[in-house]
Amino acid sequence: VGSGPAGLMAALSAARAGAKVILADESFAFGGRLLSDVHLINDQPGVEWVNAIVAELQSFPKVRLMSRTTIFGAYDSGTFGAVERVADHVAVPASGEPRQRLWHIVAKSTVIAQGSTERPIVFGNNDRPGVMLASAVRTYINRFGVAPGQTAVVFSNNDDAASTIDDLVRAGIEVVALADTRPDVPAPIKSKARKHGIRVFEGAAVADAIGGKGVSGARIVAAYGTSETVSCDLIAVSGGFNPNLQVTTHLGGRPSWNESLAAFVPAALPKGMSVAGAANGRFSLGACLSEGARNGAAAAVAAGFDASPAIVPN
Repeated sequence: VGSGPAGLMAALSAARAGAKVILADESFAFGGRLLSDVHLINDQPGVEWVNAIVAELQSFPKVRLMSRTTIFGAYDSGTFGAVERVADHVAVPASGEPRQRLWHIVAKSTVIAQGSTERPIVFGNNDRPGVMLASAVRTYINRFGVAPGQTAVVFSNNDDAASTIDDLVRAGIEVVALADTRPDVPAPIKSKARKHGIRVFEGAAVADAIGGKGVSGARIVAAYGTSETVSCDLIAVSGGFNPNLQVTTHLGGRPSWNESLAAFVPAALPKGMSVAGAANGRFSLGACLSEGARNGAAAAVAAGFDASPAIVPN
């Protein structure tokens, strides 16, 4: 369930063992965040690696790739409910073709790899057009080739801001300020900001998005109470990430609180279910790839196949 790096590696490990595999993802394309973030895997762009893995999965006769398919519920005995959007994206469906199809999928083993959801940080007028999650900003830039603004402020409480700065600068968007709630921003991030001439506000927060029908500035308040308004038309916000663990709780499973992540992570799981990648609180690309490979192989073994994890790429 989910076709980011963890889901792809899980499906690959199980498919190579000869297992019958269904890979379901709600998007129209497989790859998850690898389609929206800049990563090199085996010295090639992440998107090219995704295309190669998808092509290999398509070559297995026992593998079914289900895009535009949302797994919405986990039920007894390894049963899952899914909605496939067969023709919602087509203006005029073919004769007799449904708009949507309901699936009941019964699996001996399931790997949940549904990723995570970025948290916003709440401030005045944060619903004004031009205020976006940092991950959405990177999606516009890297996946769709669209500049979401011309002058940006990045507001964050975590290291993910660094990759957002890189992508904004690469796209030719001026980054005028980084506001970070932490009193001591890590040195590599400050060094990166100085390299690009970006002002760094440590222990600070965006208190208000200035403007009318769109953002024209950000009022930044420092920890000691002073404030300054910076002109911009884009505010990229990141408050960290919450694992998407909802399906793991549908049969009474209760997540546990992870203080270091400030988020709930999966704990007790139904029989035959495992969780991999960001859905399990593993946010680095390497951890997603390796955990996906291990869980996919373990799922195949539990289903009666002789399997070993696929080799994790560099």
